[in-house]
Amino acid sequence: MAVLHDPQTLGMAPTLAERFPELALVWRCHIDLTDAAPSALEFVRSYLETVDRMVVTLPEYADPLGDVPATVVPPAIDPLTAKNRPPSALSDPPDAADRPFDPDRPLVVQVSRFDPWKDPLGVLEVHRRVADRVPGAQLVLAGAMPDDDPEGEAVYREVAAAADDDPDVHLLTDLPDAGINALQRHADVVLQKSLREGFALTVSEALWKETPVVGTTVGGIPLQVDDGESGFLEAPDDLEAVADDVVDLLESPSRRGRFGERGRETVRERFLTPRLLADHLELIATAS
Repeated sequence: MAVLHDPQTLGMAPTLAERFPELALVWRCHIDLTDAAPSALEFVRSYLETVDRMVVTLPEYADPLGDVPATVVPPAIDPLTAKNRPPSALSDPPDAADRPFDPDRPLVVQVSRFDPWKDPLGVLEVHRRVADRVPGAQLVLAGAMPDDDPEGEAVYREVAAAADDDPDVHLLTDLPDAGINALQRHADVVLQKSLREGFALTVSEALWKETPVVGTTVGGIPLQVDDGESGFLEAPDDLEAVADDVVDLLESPSRRGRFGERGRETVRERFLTPRLLADHLELIATAS
């Protein structure tokens, strides 16, 4: 069995099927195709004829792609990586002196690419509304600049201009995994204000560290956040509701603690690699 991940590798399917006719081909689709452009869907469908099965995060992600059998397997995080291990278990923990924020003041963090679908400008507006009600509130937007994301640099510049040199807004790029780990642990609240989303592993990463998440009702985010128990879920365009949730959590340390404990347990039960391994073993057994 061969597993091809995302559209970039799907073009290999016809050649693999021709060279290895006995090989079971599985396509792992990590993205939400429910509202994709018709031309994009047609392009993807043209390569699916030789695929035996596809794997999706949510059942509806498979609906636009026709009759290829689909298996639902949500992603998971590895608790043993530098991004998720306890700081005491890291061989080279981040230097606290490198933090651009004040650890003694309220901190809200979003870890995402600088991508319009992650709505960084909306996050900035949420921060402004929160800062009006919570003195000293700080925001960190942390994201990588991958080579295959041509929009990233332009979006970063747009966000930096919109931040207008606000000393309480920090834009961080290309942090090492241990740095993201520390950031998610120091945060009082983690945001995932996506307009569209495949799954958002950053949500499970934050919950694993007992940091409550305020997310949106898109993609795989509601799979991970139990609304009112480990965080809050809001419509992606409801900035006021998101800001209200953030203020609620910043002003209630006891609620943050309860939400954090519930979030870690949710990830332990549903979104760690042992569950993912079990799902893959079942997939191998059924697809081979």
